[in-house]
Amino acid sequence: MSKIYEYLAEKIMEDVRSKQPIDDELLKELTSVPQIDYLRTKVNNEDIDLILSLASAESKALRSFAIVLLRKVKDDERVKSFIRDAWKKAGEDMDILLKMDLMWRLLDYPDIHISVHKEIYEFIKEHWECWIEDVTHSFGGKNNILDSIEKRLSDSSFPETKKWIYLCVSVASPDITGVKRLLSKYENSDNPFVSEVVAYLQTRLPT
Repeated sequence: MSKIYEYLAEKIMEDVRSKQPIDDELLKELTSVPQIDYLRTKVNNEDIDLILSLASAESKALRSFAIVLLRKVKDDERVKSFIRDAWKKAGEDMDILLKMDLMWRLLDYPDIHISVHKEIYEFIKEHWECWIEDVTHSFGGKNNILDSIEKRLSDSSFPETKKWIYLCVSVASPDITGVKRLLSKYENSDNPFVSEVVAYLQTRLPT
């Protein structure tokens, strides 16, 4: 199966670079795990200007697709500026769907202030049902969520500071026993914010 994902990733990036149109439904499918992880490996610094232009597209599907790809090149100053400016503008415009895409890129930076983490956390709570629907798609469907999250939590390439949001995603899994077991590992975290998030998530689970 990995060869199929690898081939598709190569083909899609060829189409992106040659500016071939890609159907919105296909773009949406491409932003979910595991395909998106393969696509990101094909992104390089030469793609930055093109991807940034797509990240400002009117098409929400294309915009979302491009923003997801930016993780691979997150350390470029152009990307950093775009993410921060777009987050501010999305807040001013009250663009909920855009903020759902951008929050992940903001959290790629381990040095962002705790106030930004709390802002994102409050946003998630305020738009809980919509957010859960979005991340369920992004992580490959309900039945794949817990496995995907546990892999990311154990992967050092993902920032330690991003753990709290992965724990939020885990609640979308139908494996309630598995979710409770996962959350219990973090309820006494050395990070008070993580403990706070876990306490809230436990209230979202069936008793």
